[in-house]
Amino acid sequence: MLAQVAVQSVGKSIARRWNGDLTADPANVARAFLIHPKACSWQDSYVLAWAKANPTKVRRGESATEVEHFMEETAKVRKETIKTLVAAKEQSLIYLRKNFNDIFGRI
Repeated sequence: MLAQVAVQSVGKSIARRWNGDLTADPANVARAFLIHPKACSWQDSYVLAWAKANPTKVRRGESATEVEHFMEETAKVRKETIKTLVAAKEQSLIYLRKNFNDIFGRI
């Protein structure tokens, strides 16, 4: 999206120059896009609008790689699964302690 904005701006400047507008300076327009994002702010409104429209992609962007993202997501699932299994085990032990004699009879 940001590249489209840059290309469109440079393209409009080129068209103005070709149509005789000597004040149009396509090289200068292009140069304005070829600086570090921290040194300019033209992109901020576009980035904010995109981020608001794509919260899932923003969260996904927190992982550096697909593998890292996969590991993070599966770690969450594993943690919840272990928590569920531990809770089920505890409930089973409580039930067995309470009902041992009824289940197994007197030994």
